[in-house]
Amino acid sequence: MPDSTGSNYWQAQKKMTKDNPIAPRIALLGLCERARYQRGDPAYLSQIDILGLRKVVLAYIYPFDTSGLFLTMAAYGMESSNPGAVVLRNRDGVQVFRVDIRTNAQGDTTLDKDLKNEDPDSGAFAVVGGLPSWTVFLAPLKGIVLNQPQTLEAFLLTDDQEIPLGVLSFGLAGAPPLTPDRIAAIKSDPRALKTVYLILGCKHCDSKLKVVAALEKPEKSEGDGVWYQDLQSQFTCSCGKTNISLDILKSNMHALLGKTDIAAKNLSFSTLYEHDAIERVSGDFLQLVRTSPREEDIQQFLAKNPIVFHFLSPVRIFEKPPILSKHQADFAIRSHSRIAVSAAVMERVLVGSGR
Repeated sequence: MPDSTGSNYWQAQKKMTKDNPIAPRIALLGLCERARYQRGDPAYLSQIDILGLRKVVLAYIYPFDTSGLFLTMAAYGMESSNPGAVVLRNRDGVQVFRVDIRTNAQGDTTLDKDLKNEDPDSGAFAVVGGLPSWTVFLAPLKGIVLNQPQTLEAFLLTDDQEIPLGVLSFGLAGAPPLTPDRIAAIKSDPRALKTVYLILGCKHCDSKLKVVAALEKPEKSEGDGVWYQDLQSQFTCSCGKTNISLDILKSNMHALLGKTDIAAKNLSFSTLYEHDAIERVSGDFLQLVRTSPREEDIQQFLAKNPIVFHFLSPVRIFEKPPILSKHQADFAIRSHSRIAVSAAVMERVLVGSGR
């Protein structure tokens, strides 16, 4: 539970509970990672697919661009009247997001500003039936950049009052160090990222800062950006209106290299493999095992091409890990299920299946 000391949200919550114990017409369900609206024919067969609904979001880096997240809500009685607007404010009372909700002529709940947009992924959409009921709808969190972990408070604004709906928390995720075993696990993914770029700027002047993180530090990064570990502690634009702490970027930006679903607009990346990487490596591996190779040759191939281990979903791949004090395994793999797999046995299975 967030600290309620000095929060306008909790003061409003206590007042609403005392003066009006009836639940508000808008329910804040949380934030979801992905959402898709599928219009049905007739309209009552429409559906919304929602993935990753939660009220706490953990991000590896700040500033954090919320693009790709959807504010998920439900409204009661959309058939009779429009419920109003929903706003998000930080603890200082500064509004960072607003969505005005109404029902259009076709009976879909949508954003006023996006009424002319036909793309379901860019607005808040839901089907409104003929009888009073709860209607689920979505609003994409576009244009919001949070400079630090924080809590946002949601309010429903009507013609005569302001009703608290709930809170959304944005925290900091722990970033595992970029050790050799972690790098090998990242390289086992055919969708692995080789380099990630982040651009910071100011809305009031032309100041820009390009930051780069990669699996291997480039020899020279002046033209392609500043290496993330070489950042100063603060980004200050030339006009002085934008000041952003860079401490989290310095310690955590490498964690983005382990992600494959980057959606933020201020991030770009280059991939490690080409589209035919799996087919090419598979062909090379089959060609190798058909030559009756030495065990050492197999070990070297697997070490050079960790993408072979992709089917195990590795989190860490250890090469030559010790077994007690007298022996060594060829490889050890820690998967997402936290099960260590010895590659000595798996190697024989792979080689045997290729002959």
